[in-house]
Amino acid sequence: NSVNNTEFVQIVQENLDLCSSLAEEKVHKTQNVICAMIFLDLSNFATFDYFKTMLKLSTKCEFALLSALKLVQFEGILSKIDMIEEKLDLYDMCLDALENGKLEEKTLWSLVKCFKTRNQILMTTYAKDSICPLEETKLLLLICKASTQDRFQSLLQSDKSLLIDAVYLLRMIHETEKSNGSLHQAFETGSETENSPVDGFKCNLIRLIGNLCYGNKSNQDEVREINGIELLLDCSPIDIRNPLITQWVVFAISNLCKGNVENQQVTAKMEKKGEIGRAHV
Repeated sequence: NSVNNTEFVQIVQENLDLCSSLAEEKVHKTQNVICAMIFLDLSNFATFDYFKTMLKLSTKCEFALLSALKLVQFEGILSKIDMIEEKLDLYDMCLDALENGKLEEKTLWSLVKCFKTRNQILMTTYAKDSICPLEETKLLLLICKASTQDRFQSLLQSDKSLLIDAVYLLRMIHETEKSNGSLHQAFETGSETENSPVDGFKCNLIRLIGNLCYGNKSNQDEVREINGIELLLDCSPIDIRNPLITQWVVFAISNLCKGNVENQQVTAKMEKKGEIGRAHV
């Protein structure tokens, strides 16, 4: 017998456990049909329980994957994920979707909002033990990669608070390194080990700042006004955890100075004082 959309919503909402059990029994066609219908009417399934179910099924069902990615857009979903493994799986899934052109603007916006919230925890409350370094690193990498894509670049450049957060987070980390000699202490990861989750973190922050300033006079000016140019140049010495940092500094400074006379004057003044070499300008 056929059912209308309202009846389908009621049936599925009353049988959430059935959706999971169907996947466990590998009834792929039935599960895919259910997930497809849920995807077409997600507003009626925008709860954390449904999100967890879709996330669980995402490796087996394309529509579950698409549903999980879209459910991230709804208020409160991301903040309710308390298992680090689930968060990391979600970020990997989003990164894969980004690289395959399946990540939606609203989903990216939710991830950016999450990243900024975590930055505020790091910079204002110093509750560093509540921040997972690997999670922070994956979020930053995802946003960095999105900022290189034409369809997302303007959106991210319009978020002035993202740019300011990136500069201030870079400053906090850089100053921690200068005083303690270790980025790990900024994240309280314990002793320094090989293949640390924070390796390359500074590089990606610098890369993000450079991308957000590309062809954007307002953002170029903002970085100058918060003394970001001086900060970037101070980060240029090669760092074992960030072996390409000098190249990324050159990239960021180039984007900051292109078409911006005021920024060019700042770098020229620093060069005259002998604070930087010609290779950086």
